[in-house]
Amino acid sequence: MGNSVNRVGFAWDDTCLGHVSGPMLRSDTASSWLPTPNFESPERLLACRQVLQASGRLDLMVPLPPRRASLDDLRLVHTAEHLEMVRSSEGFDGPALVGDAICAGPGTWDACRAAAGAVIGAVSEVVAGRLDSAFALVRPPGHHATPDTAMGSCLVNNVAVAARYAQQHLGAGRVAIVDWDVHHGNGTEDVFADDASVLFLSTHQENFYPPDRGHVADRGSAGTTVNVPLPAGSGDEGYFSAFDRVIVPALRAFAPDLVFVSAGQDAAGTDPLGRMCVSADGFRGLARRVLDAAGGRVVAVLEGGYSLGQMPWCVLAIVEELLGVDPSFERDPMAIDGPTTLRPEETAAIDRVVAELAARPVRS
Repeated sequence: MGNSVNRVGFAWDDTCLGHVSGPMLRSDTASSWLPTPNFESPERLLACRQVLQASGRLDLMVPLPPRRASLDDLRLVHTAEHLEMVRSSEGFDGPALVGDAICAGPGTWDACRAAAGAVIGAVSEVVAGRLDSAFALVRPPGHHATPDTAMGSCLVNNVAVAARYAQQHLGAGRVAIVDWDVHHGNGTEDVFADDASVLFLSTHQENFYPPDRGHVADRGSAGTTVNVPLPAGSGDEGYFSAFDRVIVPALRAFAPDLVFVSAGQDAAGTDPLGRMCVSADGFRGLARRVLDAAGGRVVAVLEGGYSLGQMPWCVLAIVEELLGVDPSFERDPMAIDGPTTLRPEETAAIDRVVAELAARPVRS
């Protein structure tokens, strides 16, 4: 890499720390709810920011002013009934169940507006040409949230709202969303499944969460949905192959005006919720591939990622790739060694997607 530094925005709002998600709940029977640990915490954001500061990379980024998404902004994706349900949490005494395995509390509504607003602010600067790219370090995450349902720690779909905003208010035409979270982005898929102007590309652990979602054959009526379910244990090489054979060619064929990355780093090897082995350098490589295919105009938005020890290094690697600076560390200090060569099961999984796309290609 050269010595020049790309103009990369940093979207942050302390308000996002005010959402307290409470314990996750799962039901073994219709009448039995069992509390389970919830790793979606404010500490996720604080740990990432601390590493960015300590590395000096935060000083190279352009801080973006906080911005609150309006009701009209959120209605670009979500129903009025859903938004009223989320907003009602302002009156809660503490965290209470509001959806599938998700709680909300008094600080949740403001945090949701701050998170979605931060992404809108970031994409506005990128589309205007004042920034080359941006990273939004926000929570709650959003890619599981459908227009009318909260689930999986997600209440408002930040990326979907910002994508619609870019199209309707910023003049963006074709938009692509690359989701590399270990869980399938069912909410984002639902929003855009019938929309030929939005390409949704998801790599995720197969047969994981949500149940029965993210299959290869799930292409949406517009044919602009591409799912790449990968077997548990896939590491850097498996993900690189999925991007080289599927994600990058699809991006190039679609030729989007703007690319969002739903950047969930829960495919990292030490993540308590995922079962993958991607390293920080692996995420660096994924970011490089997206940037090369997109030719700039990339907005990366935090989704999942729950290893407080490893996720910050993954975020740092992504940010360094966006900035165009040399890596500040030689090796991910928390990496779990995954397969060093492509496994047959990974090749077979990717082959199935390639065959699906050969039969029904993505077109611009």
